[in-house]
Amino acid sequence: MTEESLADQLVKFDLFSQFSTIEAKEIAAHFQRKKFVSNDHIISMGEGSHDVFFLLSGTAKVLTFTLVGNEVLLGQLEAPTYFGELTAIDGGQRSAEIVAETDCETLFVSGDAFKDILMSNPEVMLKLLGKFSRLLRQSNYNLVLQSSI
Repeated sequence: MTEESLADQLVKFDLFSQFSTIEAKEIAAHFQRKKFVSNDHIISMGEGSHDVFFLLSGTAKVLTFTLVGNEVLLGQLEAPTYFGELTAIDGGQRSAEIVAETDCETLFVSGDAFKDILMSNPEVMLKLLGKFSRLLRQSNYNLVLQSSI
């Protein structure tokens, strides 16, 4: 794929939808393409990678495990969406597994390049903060529901 076609794909994600063609081409230079087949681990819990993935096609599930090793489904991902941004921001280990349910095509960017994109694009940073706010609200709501049982 050419840099231009990567740029065209990036602006389909809400995070980058405000970019002009020139801006999208500039950030596209930092991205690489990677394909996964069904049941591949896109991200493994505890790994030290800080890449951020953008799901172009396919579906994936988000998993974690109980202390005794039982699998817990945290959610499902459908293209177009992105994931892996937490470790890019805080440098911590991966807190969940991302497993391809179907064949998936992704774009990925290193954590350092992602942070550079955030620091040089306040609108992107605000969109990401909005996502975190929604996730925190939903998590709080789920906690209240579980404690009511």
